[in-house]
This record gives sequence, C-alpha cells and structure tokens, in this order.
Amino acid sequence: MVDDEDFSRSETENLEADSSIIKIRLDTSPILQQLETTLSGSVLVVKTDEDGNPFQTYEQVTEPKCNKAGYQGIMSFVHSVINTQSLQSYLKDEDVYNTYVKRVYMRFIDDLMQNLYEWGVDEDDYRLIVHSVMNTIELVTTQAIHGGTRSSISSSARIVEQTGGAKAGILGMFKKEK
Repeated sequence: MVDDEDFSRSETENLEADSSIIKIRLDTSPILQQLETTLSGSVLVVKTDEDGNPFQTYEQVTEPKCNKAGYQGIMSFVHSVINTQSLQSYLKDEDVYNTYVKRVYMRFIDDLMQNLYEWGVDEDDYRLIVHSVMNTIELVTTQAIHGGTRSSISSSARIVEQTGGAKAGILGMFKKEK
C-alpha cells in the first residue's frame, strides 16, 4: 500500500520529469547561442574572481558581423520565427514547409538589405549572416512538419509514464494504489 505522502511525492517527481522533457524539447537556447556568437563575435565564458567566486562574462573571439542595433534587429527577427509556439506548430507537409521557409527567407533578406548600413553589416558578411540565420531557422522549423515536436513530446511523456509504472507521468496522476 502506498500512503498519501509517498503518492504525492511520487506524482510531483513524475510531473517534474514530464515538465523537464518538455523544457528540453522546446529549448532553443543552444542553437540560438551559436547564432549569437556568429553575429556578436563573442562567447559566454565562466571566470572566477579573486575570491574564487564564479561569474559569467562575454569574451570577444572574432570581429562582430554587425553593430548592436544589427544584432538586436537580426535576433528579434530570429526570435519571431523560432520560439516555443513555432516549435509546437503543425505544418501539413514539406510543400507547406518550403513555402513558409521561402517567405521567411524573403522577409529576412529584405530586412537585412534595407538596414545593411544602419546595422553596421559589411557587404562581405552579408552572405554569412543570411546563411547562418536561414540555416538555423531551417534546422529548427523542420520540426513542425507533421507536428514533429508535438509527437516527440508525446512519445517522451509516454516513455516516462511507462517506465515509471502506473503512478508515473501526467496521465497516471489520478491513479492511486491501495
């Protein structure tokens, strides 16, 4: 027999596991950090102060590909396309996906070209920026074909539920053993 306290603790742990899977599946931070590094030319590093306390700082590793306004404009565009809502979207098939990516591409190159000088983008870096941004967008948005991210999250939640027994996961949270 499982007492109420053990049941509640187990359910809380299972809900946290389900939540963690969803957070991992929807986390765009790692791929966006790569793009941010390309644009800004800096990487986030952890250092320690004189007392041994860790702190984070950005370290310049290459020349930036744009100024701060350009960085903000480009990343705002990218964030408008790559976010948790877009990851959970459903694109019927590859034709719909290809049409969507073409529209995003046309909007991006138009925005970038119109702001090229204001954003401090060297003409020699134009192609690198376009390719970096579009490769990132294409890589992430392919997950929306046939609702891929949704299916992946559902499959992962089912695996957690199955491996945790009858009490596991969101679907089993109302089952109580006696």
